[in-house]
Amino acid sequence: MYENVLNEVNDLVKENKIKQAKEKLENYVESFRDSNLYCETENTTYKYFYSPFEKDLYQYYLKPTKKVDAPMIDMTNLYLAYGSILLELKEVGEAQYYLGKAVYYNPVNAATNFEYIETYRYNNDMETFYSKTKDFAKFCYKKDDFSRILRNFGYYFIEQGIYDVAYSCYMLSMVVNGKENEKAIQELNYIDQNYDGEIPTASEGIKLLKEYDIDFNICPETITLAIENYKHYYMEGNKEASLYYLQVYYQMTGDEEALEQINELKEELQ
Repeated sequence: MYENVLNEVNDLVKENKIKQAKEKLENYVESFRDSNLYCETENTTYKYFYSPFEKDLYQYYLKPTKKVDAPMIDMTNLYLAYGSILLELKEVGEAQYYLGKAVYYNPVNAATNFEYIETYRYNNDMETFYSKTKDFAKFCYKKDDFSRILRNFGYYFIEQGIYDVAYSCYMLSMVVNGKENEKAIQELNYIDQNYDGEIPTASEGIKLLKEYDIDFNICPETITLAIENYKHYYMEGNKEASLYYLQVYYQMTGDEEALEQINELKEELQ
């Protein structure tokens, strides 16, 4: 039933029938809200992760003290879908509530957190938008996601009128993942037209970000976590798991030696 409802809702959203999508999902969501199913207890918390490394990030950074169980239903996606619909309808308060529940079920997922953080931009609560972006940055292990982190920072600094730092954020956001981004280019053009000061170079931009304690690339601890997991499973002789973590490490770093090891492991597993 759950998957059928979600599929129908997604179809309605694609057809831009947002109000109908809300009505379709509303009763289903409220049935969970009004029950105690998958609610945290004295000894158990419920989380729904989409990859092994998401779970590792949760364990490493958040250090849960309770037993972690996975709900039978993807509660993260359920609340993300409903919260996103509410945000599209500009029902920001309700959207923030349900997207917050999505983040509860998966505190480390990028799509979920970015949508939740966006509610603070809608409310023009820029300090919370900034602080939550900064708090979430360490969980980003994909270059596209970290690029989004830098664009969030860029938006904040434009709102503050700190154009040299904003320019650095948008410029470095495209350096991180090696891709042009239409939004970043638009904002860079805006800064060019409205800022009379000197435009920073990439190296100057990195220094500017450091003044605000902002990394210009994926968190080193997150990178270390991936490579340490790779070593652990490699030493245990678990080639499938070691390959997975080496691929995670490679997508963060582009390390050519890691790519050679990835290819060797793939050959061994054939």
